[in-house]
Amino acid sequence: MWTISSESSDEDLPPPPIFCQKDQSIKSASNKVGSHHITSQNVTKQDEIPDNRKRKDKVVTQSKKVARSKDLDVFMRKAAQAKLKSLKPEQCLKNMVCLIDFRVAAVLGANVLEKKLTTLSESTYKITALSEACVRWQRKVSSYDTNQITNNMNYVNDCLDENFMMVVLQVSDFAMLVCKNDADIANGLSQWANNLKENNSGIKVGIICLGLKKYNQLIRNKAQRDYKQTILALSGEEEPPAGQKRKRKRETAATVTTDEIEDALVQTQLTSLVNVHFVENQDEFVTLIQQCTKAIAETPYKCMKRKNMMFINEKSSVKVDSHTGEGSRKVWRQMLMELHNVSPEMASAIVNGFPSLNQLLSAYQQLTPSEGENLLSEVIVRRGVGSLENRRKIGPELSRRIYRMYTSTDGNALLH
Repeated sequence: MWTISSESSDEDLPPPPIFCQKDQSIKSASNKVGSHHITSQNVTKQDEIPDNRKRKDKVVTQSKKVARSKDLDVFMRKAAQAKLKSLKPEQCLKNMVCLIDFRVAAVLGANVLEKKLTTLSESTYKITALSEACVRWQRKVSSYDTNQITNNMNYVNDCLDENFMMVVLQVSDFAMLVCKNDADIANGLSQWANNLKENNSGIKVGIICLGLKKYNQLIRNKAQRDYKQTILALSGEEEPPAGQKRKRKRETAATVTTDEIEDALVQTQLTSLVNVHFVENQDEFVTLIQQCTKAIAETPYKCMKRKNMMFINEKSSVKVDSHTGEGSRKVWRQMLMELHNVSPEMASAIVNGFPSLNQLLSAYQQLTPSEGENLLSEVIVRRGVGSLENRRKIGPELSRRIYRMYTSTDGNALLH
């Protein structure tokens, strides 16, 4: 039996155990929530710094990429300028390498030949082993290459083969081919040249024949000896004793005449488009090789210049007053001088007849195409002063080009 004193009250009594457990669970849950909130705030504060660093790193990398691209553009521009400079006539010979087969050098004298070739020449000459007894050429080029690891541009020096080859033939082999060309064309000089081009596709082939004049002299001497022996045999006279007669070497080369050689050369040029050059000694061979080296070295620059030869005026601009229009005639004269082979005198003569482009176009509109092409052909061009003055006409060719220039509606039409 329970006894309750009157002094005790409900406030002094401890709470039941179940309520104590509930309060502890609530406090622990609130503590967990609070601790979780604090840690999340700390994490967000710590993550703000790496994000800013990442943004800064991105900005830095982008700026580096932009700077690197600008450097690459400058590098490529300098490389293009250096390539153009190397093609100019005053620099192109320094980049040429002439390769001479050792069989050709052995016939002409290797040491003396190389010394003569390098004299007064900026090109490089080398004696090496080639597929044919010939002379080949290479060009030194400086290109740029991108390094994928460092992303930098580097110069790369290399030698590229030129598509030219000069095959050297001894006169005995040349004479044999000419003889076969007359008897059996399938084994003659023209067919041999065609086979040579097929074996070296994409290469322009030329032939050098050594010692043709000496060969012709030997043929003439042989003919004279044969004629002398025939006369002595008919007259009954005896030949000189063997001791008094100078021993001569027997010529084993085939006997061909000048007409037969010319016929074979014409047929070779027409069928295979191969030219034959004749040299007699080492000096002539050296001169020919140096001339070919210079011509091959200047070929790219000349081709590039020929493509842009339509507009070659060196004067950059003409000043025109916007208020008074003064200088418009000079502009019209300058436009005419942009055309190839139009001299200042020719342009002045056309401007005197037609002071503006509008007047010339109006005159063209009133004429038929055939009449328009010949409109300027009779314009007189005066050159010189006083007793040295001479006159000539512009001519139909230039008049036709000017008409096509200012009336053609086809942008791909050729002026010539």
